[in-house]
Amino acid sequence: MKQNQRSHDSRKSVRIHQLDALIRSGRCRSAAQAARELDVKSGRTIMRDFDILRGQGAELAYDPQARIWRYLNKSFVLPAMQMSEGELVAIFLAERLMQQYRGAPFEQQLHTAFAKIVENLPEQITVDLSASSNAYTFEVGPTSDFDPANYAAISRAIAERRTLEIIYYVQNRGTQETRRINPYHLHNHRGDWYVIAYDHLRQAMRDFHLSRIRTLTVTEERFPPPDFNRAEYLQAGFDMYRGGEEYDVEIEFDEYQARWIRERREWHAGEEREDLPNGGLLLRMRVAGLEAVKRFVMQYGAHATVRQPAALRAMIAAELCQMCDGYGITRPSANSDRQSQV
Repeated sequence: MKQNQRSHDSRKSVRIHQLDALIRSGRCRSAAQAARELDVKSGRTIMRDFDILRGQGAELAYDPQARIWRYLNKSFVLPAMQMSEGELVAIFLAERLMQQYRGAPFEQQLHTAFAKIVENLPEQITVDLSASSNAYTFEVGPTSDFDPANYAAISRAIAERRTLEIIYYVQNRGTQETRRINPYHLHNHRGDWYVIAYDHLRQAMRDFHLSRIRTLTVTEERFPPPDFNRAEYLQAGFDMYRGGEEYDVEIEFDEYQARWIRERREWHAGEEREDLPNGGLLLRMRVAGLEAVKRFVMQYGAHATVRQPAALRAMIAAELCQMCDGYGITRPSANSDRQSQV
């Protein structure tokens, strides 16, 4: 409860400083207009903020000739926001992280948002952040480019429950197809954006990668409120692969690899872990689709062994045989197959 109250107070403090900047710039024409500018639900909230400013010593009045709200006492200065050292460092780190997205579709929006934050910082701060400039770095993995206009259009379509018509590049077939989809949710996975939607062609839920949307049209067709549970849907897949039969998966990691597997808080939303007597770790999860799980297991080489299902074991065995052919290695004989030993 206390944390929620602190969060509310922090948002109000930021809003008061934004309102002060709006008044000083001569752009506060009405409470309703200020509410829209500051993304507040009602002008009544702005009127209460006016009272807060007056309580801090501002002589605030409406100028009917200029049609703006203005300060009558030019010397009024709003007290600077109180920020902890940790909060200031967090802002500094956000700017550092933002630099990693130069050239990305969201670059301009990120710069605009950050500028608004900096605009409301105290003029003087007591923490020397310049000394930290070489203390923090971020390495962001490769992400895909997409049209920011598509993101905005999809966001509006989700809010208005409008069907989209898209031309989509289907990666595994290398073809472009026209689809009509009902967008339910935008999801970011490791830096890449997906729209989770009902696909009219497949008559099923699908994940569409925004970078593969070639064209997008918001139609006039509206769809009813979806019976969609985001958490359950995301849990059913693994690493953005989902669909098809569900499987109970068990993966055994040896003592060596288990040290690193334990470091991660969660590999799958519905996972279970069991420490083994030999120091290893058994990871259990239920997923729909096995392709991503196959890739996950194979990155650990001989340090990871699939106990079940048999279908996943067969997929990995087939992949290993193809790799042997690719490297000119004689495939192991059937007698050396250890499948029955596990």
